[in-house]
Amino acid sequence: MRTLASIKKQVPVQQILCFFAVVMLLSPAIAWSAADSGFGDSPACPNIKLNQPVPADGRIVGFGIVPDGGERVSFLGDLETDGLFDLFTVPASGGQAPIRFDIDTPRAQGLTGLPIFSPDGSRAVFRGEFDTEGVRELYSVETTDGGGTAIKLNGPLIGDVQREFVITPDGTQVVYLAEELSNLEELYVVPLLGGTSRRINNPLKSSDVRDDFQISPDGSFVVYRSRNGSFRTELFSAPLAGGPPVLLNDPLQELGGVLQFQISPDGSTVVYRSDQEVDNRFDLYQVPIGGGTVERITGSEVEEGVDDVFGISPDSTHVVYLNPRFVEGDFGIDIYAVDLVGGTPVRLNDPLPAGGFVSDFSIDPSSATVVFEGNAETNQFLEIFKVSITGGSVTKLSGDLSAADGTLGFSISPDGTTVVFGVDRDPGTGAVIQELLAVPLTGGPVRSLAGPLLPNRRVEQIDYSPDGQSLVYAAETDQDRLELFAVPLDASASPRRINQTLPAGASVEEGFGPVFQFSDDDRYVLFLADQETVGVTELWSVELACAAAIDRIFGDGFEETSIF
Repeated sequence: MRTLASIKKQVPVQQILCFFAVVMLLSPAIAWSAADSGFGDSPACPNIKLNQPVPADGRIVGFGIVPDGGERVSFLGDLETDGLFDLFTVPASGGQAPIRFDIDTPRAQGLTGLPIFSPDGSRAVFRGEFDTEGVRELYSVETTDGGGTAIKLNGPLIGDVQREFVITPDGTQVVYLAEELSNLEELYVVPLLGGTSRRINNPLKSSDVRDDFQISPDGSFVVYRSRNGSFRTELFSAPLAGGPPVLLNDPLQELGGVLQFQISPDGSTVVYRSDQEVDNRFDLYQVPIGGGTVERITGSEVEEGVDDVFGISPDSTHVVYLNPRFVEGDFGIDIYAVDLVGGTPVRLNDPLPAGGFVSDFSIDPSSATVVFEGNAETNQFLEIFKVSITGGSVTKLSGDLSAADGTLGFSISPDGTTVVFGVDRDPGTGAVIQELLAVPLTGGPVRSLAGPLLPNRRVEQIDYSPDGQSLVYAAETDQDRLELFAVPLDASASPRRINQTLPAGASVEEGFGPVFQFSDDDRYVLFLADQETVGVTELWSVELACAAAIDRIFGDGFEETSIF
């Protein structure tokens, strides 16, 4: 799941409200009928409860998808012993009791968070307090029914294994942060099936490895930040096959440091943001991931330092970034792109009005187009624009909006054909998404997908259906009540609610992670809700394809009414 461009209206760039999206895969399409519309009707597609009965003091705190191409779902709950959280698996279609992972180790506390899964879904890696209460260690276990014996991955600890751990793309190793050989958080790698852990970083003197480490897409390198002896944060890469770390950044000025970095999608290059030359003037630099010549890719356009919002195009050829600047006392933020093969940075936006700024952007899957949000025509509200990544004519996509309506975030569909964005239709609310709209990336009429909602209600999350033809979203329908809806991306039908009718005081719950997820076979939407007994959160699924049969029963001419 990827986080996409979104930001609140008329607030600083850093206060970002995230949309979520999933990659487009093949699955049956969703269809809609009037039988599903409205808040009071039961959904035409039945909801399936997946968990066993929840005891009085028990709770389900989160769930995740097993990425094995099937319908298995894992969830975390203290359903057998109060306060001891176990991992369970169950098929999204229901029909059988959940199976608890029978982890054959002493259980002092249980799992301390949701697991992550190997790329083929065959093993789960998790932290837990099993051997010693209060000491969080790292384990690997099979995801076959029952799990079997868990393998402890970390070596002897001085402190804890931290919550940041990643399985390599080939599914053979786990990289994690832990206080293992010292009382500092350091970076280690260990085989997924267990073995001797190996420290990746050079021994540290006084400060932890930062928790934003990344593994290259091909699994060859891990890139990380840590402080040197003079407390300046530097950037390193280390081959996961073994070998010493390599310093990636050039020598830093006395107060300099590396603040952020990204690895290019092709795994060849690291782009980082640093004030390595001038204190508090943050430029962007590129360097080969294995080390080598560092090249500054920002130019004379940088006055105050580039913003922390930057991104590499999917084809790894360009970097797009936001550049704050002061002109005769007027503050603004422009958007630039630069060719990584060599070239001069190009400003993508037209000249901004006084006080105007670009707040966020996203690059389309083809790497040809940049969509950005900003008050580029008027400083009264935000709008959505597109431009070629190499520069040129700017096109407004969001249509005619008023100051009360300004945009509040956007998302490009996985196939790159559609831009979905949110607006606030109620001037009395504090910048919340009240309506979802869509427009072709090529430009054209704006169509309403959902809303406007009732006053003081907002959309919380959106995801594209796995077939890319529809949008599933979570929205407030009452105070403290969240519900799930689906709507075709072409706005050919009204939204329909997909959770069942909620009793007073009930809601779809956020839990750990996203509000809802799709099963790995693309057939089900999974979510938590207390929709059967208020205050008892349970795990539910709904089949996407069932609505297609309903559409065939009622026919295309059946009257539809909006839920909003």
